[in-house]
Amino acid sequence: NQLVIPPDGLGGNPSNALRDWVVANADALIFTNNPRPVGGPTPDFGGYYNDFYTGIGAYDGTFAPGVYGYYDDSGNFILTKENLGNEGTEFRPYVMSYPWDIGEANLFDADYVKLREIALNYRVPQRASQKLGIKDLNVSVYSRNIMIWTKNAGMGIDPEKAYQSAGNGTFKQGVERFNAEPWVVPVGFKLSFSF
Repeated sequence: NQLVIPPDGLGGNPSNALRDWVVANADALIFTNNPRPVGGPTPDFGGYYNDFYTGIGAYDGTFAPGVYGYYDDSGNFILTKENLGNEGTEFRPYVMSYPWDIGEANLFDADYVKLREIALNYRVPQRASQKLGIKDLNVSVYSRNIMIWTKNAGMGIDPEKAYQSAGNGTFKQGVERFNAEPWVVPVGFKLSFSF
């Protein structure tokens, strides 16, 4: 189902029409037959509404989450994804469209224990190293990221590698967006010496 708002009388601002509809239908019951818990009454994430823009369209956030609108060829303002609960309304959970967005449904315990590095060192006896003109010689082999224990181990997410772009070229640690990096277990050799 679609909620159609004709363009006449809107003053060119569909947000006013949405606000007016909500006020006029304040007693209407917006429901679903299968309610789902969405967390506590106080949201974990807050902020402010940016209304400083001019001359551009913006998502009005009247029915959060998920009301988007557009004008059809006749000039009618059409709301989509409104999920008002009427028969035939397509119910699409928010996480189906934005599966890794920040929200309570996507918060996980990031506590972990990690076997970060294992190394085997061999110190060459000084008699042998001094024949080469070296005072101290060490040879070692190492490996990193051997094992990780987490409550969400089946997801394959390393909390140290979970980064998301902050939008300005920097990254925010602890925000897993696409889990694009494979689990890497490098093996290396190290040679250290002193004269």
